[in-house]
Amino acid sequence: MWTNGHLMCSKTSMGRSSQFLANVVPRQFEPQGVLQCLNYCNKHHKKLCHTAVEIPNLKLIDCYDRTIILAPHRTRYVALSYVWGTSKDISLPNVSREAGPTGSLSLPHDLSGAIEDAIQVTKQLGLRYIWIDKYCIDQTSTKDKHDQIRQMDMIYQGSEVTIVAAAGDDENTGLPGAGSTARKIQPYFSFGGITVISTMPHPHHVIKGSRWMTRGWTLQESILARRRLVFTDEQVYFECNAMNCFESISVPMDLVHTKTKDRFYSFMRSGLFNGRDEGLSSRIFGLPFGNFDDRTASWSYYMRKYLILATNFTSRNLSFDSDSLNAFAGIMRHLEGAKHPITQLLGIPYLQPFMRPNQYIHYDCVVAALCWRHIHCWNGGSHKTKRRNAFPTWTWAGWSGAVSWTDLFTGEQMDLVSLVDNFQCELDDGTSMTLDQYAAQSRCGQLSPLLALKFSAWLVPPSMISLHDCQDSQRTPCWRIDVFKLDLHMSEFEGSPGDFLEFLRIGKLSCIFVAKGWYNSYFLILEQQGSVSWGSLRRVGAGEALWHNDEDDGRPRRFADEIQFLAAKCAIRLI
Repeated sequence: MWTNGHLMCSKTSMGRSSQFLANVVPRQFEPQGVLQCLNYCNKHHKKLCHTAVEIPNLKLIDCYDRTIILAPHRTRYVALSYVWGTSKDISLPNVSREAGPTGSLSLPHDLSGAIEDAIQVTKQLGLRYIWIDKYCIDQTSTKDKHDQIRQMDMIYQGSEVTIVAAAGDDENTGLPGAGSTARKIQPYFSFGGITVISTMPHPHHVIKGSRWMTRGWTLQESILARRRLVFTDEQVYFECNAMNCFESISVPMDLVHTKTKDRFYSFMRSGLFNGRDEGLSSRIFGLPFGNFDDRTASWSYYMRKYLILATNFTSRNLSFDSDSLNAFAGIMRHLEGAKHPITQLLGIPYLQPFMRPNQYIHYDCVVAALCWRHIHCWNGGSHKTKRRNAFPTWTWAGWSGAVSWTDLFTGEQMDLVSLVDNFQCELDDGTSMTLDQYAAQSRCGQLSPLLALKFSAWLVPPSMISLHDCQDSQRTPCWRIDVFKLDLHMSEFEGSPGDFLEFLRIGKLSCIFVAKGWYNSYFLILEQQGSVSWGSLRRVGAGEALWHNDEDDGRPRRFADEIQFLAAKCAIRLI
């Protein structure tokens, strides 16, 4: 059923009220099924799907007057998640100011297929207003863009439903079945009172394969929304925080909900945008059905969530490098208001001061998050990463390419302990401050841009790092640090493994020991540039020394136990 769907048989005369049945999907979108889902959700899912947010300066499109207005108080609206046109086609939207006392803005006559169809679907759902970023954010105003990006979480969370245009490559493809864009033909046939129907590929599979799913901006748009209505080439898929369904299968709602009707039973397939990830055996976001903020979870749940979402986000594509944090800002802001608030240093997360389980955990969080690594090992210098020069090298936002973190937690406890001292944040104006001072002033919006991180850490002598023959067919270099296997991930290095060792020897590259876990140890690879004095370094890679059993007594042995062989700590300014 995952990729190709099922063939299901039913008697033409069979009743439908309490049966799981395949449906013949109509060629044109019919809103009745979606309206039933919305009504059921509004009636029964108040705990998981209800929200009441006041969004300042929110602009909406009036779908009947086709004007852009300031949102009426507590009005219900739809939001649209879609892919803008390709980079060469992206231009400022052409809106015109109407004459009259309100001075409202009018939509252009010619809209892209997805936007025009979304306006019509909004009306079919009995709603008047829709939020579309291209027209509801003043694309010529830096201030308006900044303000609206900062409240993107509230915009999508506050919408009655978010329409997702998951068909085609961009907004020029309409919503299949809603306008002139046709749906794919569903195979089915009838004989002797029996109808055989293909359920078609499961929407989860189709959505995961869409271009919409590869775009950076659409991650927060989908997971922060409380209800989603996804248009695929075959059918529509509805998912709220408590249930999910699609046109080709009829599901008896009361039968698959719990007794209180507040969510699906846990044996039902979880949603694509929250709950469980289909590709993993363990739960990520708590229960299979639930909202984004699990108020019963511990602080480690929120750190895990942040890192998992950042991994997902960095695997996606952005048209502009400057959006490296903008497109993640809604998620960051939402987690700042969670039960255990998570704040961040240009994408590097840590617990806010008043929520710490101990006085050092915020430093452990920052250093652990600094140990991000691009998802590939050393491969002879051919990398799919690129610098984003608007951000420092120490943050994942300063690079393109998918990153990940090692598993930092056992249950609710963090396994990693920071070994750095004298940690400070340096601003663009030259001011230095502690992490607590930065967090306090950041909440007040009083800071210059963050430039560098300053701390002291152990420098690993170059002689401790070596290269060994590898037996695998990939001919991947096998690194050792002392006697321990070193898993090395380089974000930027064009030389050979021999060049790497030489650069360590002459001091162009440095390996610093920043954290230890129960078993493994963690390192950053730093590069000195030109005439920059020693201590001002770029982050170009990360490494993890793996533990092994001692040959003599069989007990676990780790690099952190060899710390007495390292020289004194050195001062570092990471830019």
